[in-house]
Amino acid sequence: MGAVAFHQLGATDRDVASDRRPPRLWVAGGGYMGTMANNIVRAMEAYADLWWSYDGDSWVQVSMTEGSGSNLYSTEEWALTTVDDVSIYIGKWGMQLVNFKRVYTETSEDGTTTSTTLPAMLLAGGDYADSGTQDSTVFVSGGGVLCSYKGVECNEHGTCDEGQGGCTCEEGYLGAFCTETDPDYTAAAPRRHGRHRRRRAA
Repeated sequence: MGAVAFHQLGATDRDVASDRRPPRLWVAGGGYMGTMANNIVRAMEAYADLWWSYDGDSWVQVSMTEGSGSNLYSTEEWALTTVDDVSIYIGKWGMQLVNFKRVYTETSEDGTTTSTTLPAMLLAGGDYADSGTQDSTVFVSGGGVLCSYKGVECNEHGTCDEGQGGCTCEEGYLGAFCTETDPDYTAAAPRRHGRHRRRRAA
């Protein structure tokens, strides 16, 4: 994550669903204005991304953002707006990020109900950069926000267990986002079928 200002910083305490997940810092959107290398940025350049960190040093990019200007794309729904009746993605700054705890309830086949409390966020208001306007919409995060890495959920090698706030990886994959291969996993080798020659009729 590069230099950013006018952003929203939130913090969630320990994920009660897992002792392996310590508190997180969250950064959403924000912008930049001023001197950047040899350039002077006179108009606000805003971002359309979401990041989190355990320690404030190493950051994990939740969203996938690419392109710029009218070609900007982001997996963050809060970055989507309408300008001149055209839906486009624009960076946003000056938002309010409010952390809270969401309760997920699941009922098993035998009728047993279990509840899990996981961190969640409200993202409210803000100002779209460029030709955008001020926004008063309030967005709420879903359980998938804890499973996404650069816009991809569980690296497409697992499923997001919203009730536990993380990925359940398929066989052969490890890690918080199923991005690591399991060195001890050996896939079953396909059987080889030998070729049989036909005997010619006498």
